[in-house]
Amino acid sequence: MRTHLAVVPPAEPTVLLAVGGDDAPRLPFVDRPLGDSRSALEFADLLGPELPLVSLGQLGYQRRAPDERADGVVVEFLTACEVFPTPAQDGLARREWLSASDDALALGLPADLAEALGGYLAWLSSETGSRGATEPPPPPHCVPGSTAALSAAMRAAFADGGAAGAAGGLEPLLPGTPGTPQLRQFQAWVLSSVWLGQDAVVKVTNPRWPHEPTATAAIGALGPLLVPQVIAHGTYAPHRNGRVWGGSAAWMVTRRFTEDVERPAAPGEVLLALAELQAAAVGKHAELVEAGVVPRGPLEVAADLGVLWASHQLADLTDSERAELPALGRWLEERLARLAKAAPALLTHGDLHFGNATFTLEGGALPVIFDWTDATFSWPGVDLPTLAGIDEEPGEAELRALRDAYLASIRTVFSERHPALLAGIESTLDEGLALASVYHAVSYAQIAAGAPPRQRAFVDAGQIVLRVVRRMLALRESDSGGA
Repeated sequence: MRTHLAVVPPAEPTVLLAVGGDDAPRLPFVDRPLGDSRSALEFADLLGPELPLVSLGQLGYQRRAPDERADGVVVEFLTACEVFPTPAQDGLARREWLSASDDALALGLPADLAEALGGYLAWLSSETGSRGATEPPPPPHCVPGSTAALSAAMRAAFADGGAAGAAGGLEPLLPGTPGTPQLRQFQAWVLSSVWLGQDAVVKVTNPRWPHEPTATAAIGALGPLLVPQVIAHGTYAPHRNGRVWGGSAAWMVTRRFTEDVERPAAPGEVLLALAELQAAAVGKHAELVEAGVVPRGPLEVAADLGVLWASHQLADLTDSERAELPALGRWLEERLARLAKAAPALLTHGDLHFGNATFTLEGGALPVIFDWTDATFSWPGVDLPTLAGIDEEPGEAELRALRDAYLASIRTVFSERHPALLAGIESTLDEGLALASVYHAVSYAQIAAGAPPRQRAFVDAGQIVLRVVRRMLALRESDSGGA
């Protein structure tokens, strides 16, 4: 894949140009194997030590047609970047720049990427940063100047002594402060930006999840060996021309674990760790909700089905399938209402997969579960499809095996502590698992709806919305009478 870098300075809506062998201006770019497009590890030193780069996330994506792949490039990305810290001796002034008024097509970019670059620069050139009510702006961590604002906010938090004391003197500051430990940016995309240090991880969250730091801290208090410790957290806002630009975002610093690479977590072990946290959360519903864990049971999901029906992914439905959506909506609302009357509310991770659970050298007998972005109170079984791999079509046998492993975990943990609650989980798990994919389809539809249109390709998760709706249409058809 080829990634074009739109390097934008904090104050001016311009992009850095590189001059090729034919003296034609173009954006700097990097070619790498197909993989995780969020990765930012290659960017830092790409332009040399004078211009250390920070990724601000992708702005555009294009897959090349087979007859356009003469150079072997299958997909192309446009990623916004900034230089941080700002180079000494006016290193930026000696470079060539493309202004917002210039023609981005002259850079030889694919038309879609040139249009995305032009739109981004036009937005930065506007007086208010407004893109209209129907088009959300990029989140704050995608705005030039955001890295400096984040660094300042972190310095302020650690300067008061409280956070540093809790961290045992750890000072995980971003690059730019001589003599302090430096972080290396791990990944950046529309949903978050993540930095790694020797002892800490810094995560900047999307404004959609402003309570992720406080929710993570509250869940971590339930199981200190099962959730990363939150060392410090706060908010920051980038500024352009003296005003806040793009809103504010939450950030948090968590202690970094050392992964035990010789001990991969098995499904039963991950589910047992989840069950331990779910049991510890019993009786603490109010305080966890106050910390940011969102109530999202069957009735809340039913109320959000309209976002699912409005998803752009459903444009690929046939006319006959689309005609069945009103009936499908009523059928799902009825099933969710019945589930709401019987299912207990359990702490739910929301994105539980093996990339978010690992054994650590510092941990205990169970894996650590992290990335509690989507933490909610929901019904039993919601976390099983993601553990099976929700980006693909989970097989029935795999889901059944996970169901059995989860039941075994719940029985181990709840049988003595919460026997009445265990009975409710056992009686509703099958129906909860049948409707779990609807929960996730609504989540993905909401995430995509809240992202700028050109960034939605990065959060669509492989047409999950379309696949789930088609599966539900087939289930309704086979479910005689909709019972």
